[in-house]
Amino acid sequence: MGPDLEVIQIRPGESFAVRWHGYPYHTVRWHFHPEYELHQIVATTGRYFVGDFIGEFEVGNLVLTGPNLPHNWISEVPETVPLRCRLIQFSEEFIGGAITTFPELGAVSPLLDLSRRGVLFGKSVSREVMPLLAEITHAYGVHRISLFMSIMEALSRETSPRVLASEDYLPDPSGYVSAGMNQALAYIRYPREPDPAIQRRRPRRDRRTDAERLLALVSQAHRHVAAAIHQAPAHQPRLSDPDEQRRGADFGHLLRGRLQQPVQLQPPVPGRERHAAIAVQTIGCGQFRGRARRIERSSGGKTSLKQEPRSNGGSRKRTSDG
Repeated sequence: MGPDLEVIQIRPGESFAVRWHGYPYHTVRWHFHPEYELHQIVATTGRYFVGDFIGEFEVGNLVLTGPNLPHNWISEVPETVPLRCRLIQFSEEFIGGAITTFPELGAVSPLLDLSRRGVLFGKSVSREVMPLLAEITHAYGVHRISLFMSIMEALSRETSPRVLASEDYLPDPSGYVSAGMNQALAYIRYPREPDPAIQRRRPRRDRRTDAERLLALVSQAHRHVAAAIHQAPAHQPRLSDPDEQRRGADFGHLLRGRLQQPVQLQPPVPGRERHAAIAVQTIGCGQFRGRARRIERSSGGKTSLKQEPRSNGGSRKRTSDG
């Protein structure tokens, strides 16, 4: 079974990740990640796997694994352990930039190269690093960087590092990521540029205002009503009845929030279709009246927005031709 891709989250404002956990734990599995990892066991014993290496571990086991090198530690315990290990994870970009900025860090470069096959440190270095790892888990700010440098200094003093995986073992992250779940995790961790063909098929964002969306809905309802009327008997009541007129005006009033002046429809249309036409033509403000007019024309109706002069009483009069 191929290793799983672990997505390492380095928080904003931090250069590296510091973790500690017990056993069992969700990350305790055969896995890999693009970051370096310095891993130390503080409790339990068991068996660990690094690349094609299999060995026994005990308290104090300190290993540095390189990018994309699969690894796992399996403890032999009858029950849950609250704290089993502490670890630091950092990217190639971070440590490479640090070595460029501080040439003195170049002393750890040979260890970083060996870590691509896994490096096991001796007991003396492990004892020196253990309190530093315990302290860095709760450190903040500049003190956190200071402790990281101290850990790197301790590692650089290792005189006989043990390389774990064989020389023939070459990690193949492209092969690991071919699994379906790993492909999804890799896309989340390292999103690629979207395919231009997919971008062309992607629907455009709806940038219409609420009033424009409402206008589109009313227009759609208008077309449905018109289709239903065409299928109905030829004789339909017209808006000659005062109650019909009032209901049509009330419908428009609900949509626009206030009554607009009556409009003239040419030629007269059946009552229900005319209700929808009045609603479309009396939406909110003037900039939508032109849109309503275009909707009416595209729907096949010959609707005009001619305004009738006011009567002596100040009211407006609706007239219909035909």
